[in-house]
Amino acid sequence: MGEEWSLVLFTLLAQTSIGIVVTSQLVPIGDTKTAKTALLYAVGIMAASLVVSLTHLGDPLGAYRTLSNIGSSWLSREILFAGSYFGAAVLLYLTVAKGGSTRSLIGYIASLCGALTLISMSFIYTNTSYHAWSTVYTHLSFYGTAAVLGALTFSVIAATTKPDAGSMFYGKVLAIGATGAALQVFSLAPYLTSLAAGSAPMQATAKALYQSSPLLISGQILLAAGAFCFSFLAWKAYAKGGSKASQFIYIALLSVAAGELANRYLFYATGIHTMMGNF
Repeated sequence: MGEEWSLVLFTLLAQTSIGIVVTSQLVPIGDTKTAKTALLYAVGIMAASLVVSLTHLGDPLGAYRTLSNIGSSWLSREILFAGSYFGAAVLLYLTVAKGGSTRSLIGYIASLCGALTLISMSFIYTNTSYHAWSTVYTHLSFYGTAAVLGALTFSVIAATTKPDAGSMFYGKVLAIGATGAALQVFSLAPYLTSLAAGSAPMQATAKALYQSSPLLISGQILLAAGAFCFSFLAWKAYAKGGSKASQFIYIALLSVAAGELANRYLFYATGIHTMMGNF
């Protein structure tokens, strides 16, 4: 499992970065300092994810050659769109740093490239010999992670740089996070049911998840607690002007991050290859 940790970190970091940028487009804060800080974090997090991704490439320096398969390979598309997203995010940061708005042409391009990166990333796994990954749950999990981690990270940055952003702002941002968490939490039961009734490799994954049920349940509880409970408490505190609002935001992000880390670990640890599942 050690070699898969790079994939765990790469996917979580990339999805968080994309979530921050998309959230900044959907709910612009109108404060240059906050927007600039958020985009700086988005760029830094994506840069870290790209560095991590090099560790699971057999020939990192030759990664550019995979672009020749752009018409047939989702991995090639992911590399293209991830690079394009990173470049657009850097340009968006520079634009905002000079006084520009997050809602601009380059902002929309960055969000589009980010969305295409998420789509490509998801299809890489749904088009593999791991049957448990070849379901809609993979898409819901990746998109949901981007929404909840991106929104909560954006909220923490806002709470630090502009504490008086207001309950309406936090209500919209936290609603995005709650939606992302809901996609994952409420699709888990149907996913587990489909695994138990599926092919031999899918049933093997279901068995592995059952054996890891303490971690699976803990991950879901942490995700739900952060995205629903602590986020709601933060919103209520901001609505009342309470001093504990930022504390709830921080706890919410830490809880969700821990839950997503556990869930993504299980995604890779319990994936059963077609050949293995038939023995």
